[in-house]
Amino acid sequence: MKKYLGIILLIIAIILIIPNEQKEIRLRVIANSNSVEDQNLKYQVVDLLLKEIEQLDQNNLEKEIKANLKKFDKLISNKINAKYTISFKNVYFPPKELKGEVIKGGKYKTLLVVIDSGMGRNWWSILNPEFKAVFEDEETSDVEFKFFFFEEIKKVLKSDN
Repeated sequence: MKKYLGIILLIIAIILIIPNEQKEIRLRVIANSNSVEDQNLKYQVVDLLLKEIEQLDQNNLEKEIKANLKKFDKLISNKINAKYTISFKNVYFPPKELKGEVIKGGKYKTLLVVIDSGMGRNWWSILNPEFKAVFEDEETSDVEFKFFFFEEIKKVLKSDN
């Protein structure tokens, strides 16, 4: 009986974890390097894009970003003297923890700007459904995540043996 319960719980956990289409829209800007001037350049791009994005219709943000991609490109090219790419695509984000709240990892629709080689720290934020906290890479170790269902399934399966 416990094995059947364990199998059912495992199936439920897998269904819950299978990635579904994310509704969030994010902004990510990746600097060329971690030098002070490259980081400042990154912040200039971030500030420029945030000012433009806040003027868009937030209820149709994906459509608005796609429609304004060329405008964003032109604004950035007028602002910075560096190679860069700008795109709107699905980008993988690892899970993050902020003040005890875990922000799920996964692929999200993202307005992505990569400056030059893109080897520096990145800045990102959730733009929609509502603007949330700002995130930057830090020099910290990885966070270990445990899932309640998996831990419970492990306990059930161990008790069967």
